[in-house]
Amino acid sequence: MLSTNGTLNQLDKKADILHIIAYPNPKHHEAFAEQSKLNCQGGYSEEYPKAIGTLSVGIDSRKGVDALKVNYAQSHMAGSRNISTKFYLEEGEWPAKGLSRSMREKYAGWRERAFRELIRLAIQKNKSITVSKKASDLKRQFAGNDQLLRDIKTASEKEGVKINNSDEEVRILTGG
Repeated sequence: MLSTNGTLNQLDKKADILHIIAYPNPKHHEAFAEQSKLNCQGGYSEEYPKAIGTLSVGIDSRKGVDALKVNYAQSHMAGSRNISTKFYLEEGEWPAKGLSRSMREKYAGWRERAFRELIRLAIQKNKSITVSKKASDLKRQFAGNDQLLRDIKTASEKEGVKINNSDEEVRILTGG
């Protein structure tokens, strides 16, 4: 299930942000709420504690109000508990349960679904989409196993749009 914290109509100013939030089946909400306790404080998993992940979108100030940029594609599913996560828990909450491997695999496609939703919204409003490979939070994801790029490609193909993939960015060609 996907949800947004607003609409693209609200992205009139450079400071405005739209979140596309992926949620699990309601029967798994409690597991994701537990998982959010293992994530770093101050992230989107605190704002949306039962969510799978958050896609954060804003106006691309370099290209004007008709261009969107993806700020974050942040999963709320940590791979596993590790020693650094315990420092973020309240006293007495350790050890908290993390998500099982099967649960993480079940919801692994959340980013693709979120990008599909973003593409549909951008097409409706005639806006282009840019995903910078140099943005600090996205840079690690692009440098990793290229899953982010695969998710963008798959979402674009399923929505019938093309992408331009350069060393600097991925542009999703929605007609905007």
